[in-house]
Amino acid sequence: MHDTTFAVAANGIFRFALDTVLSSFVVQVYLHKGTN
Repeated sequence: MHDTTFAVAANGIFRFALDTVLSSFVVQVYLHKGTN
């Protein structure tokens, strides 16, 4: 097992988690502004 494979996998997981958090944050802000 190479370190490169682990780095690519970790990077992919990190980007996926970041994208999920950002999407959730944007949706919450949008809903909050929509209700007010």
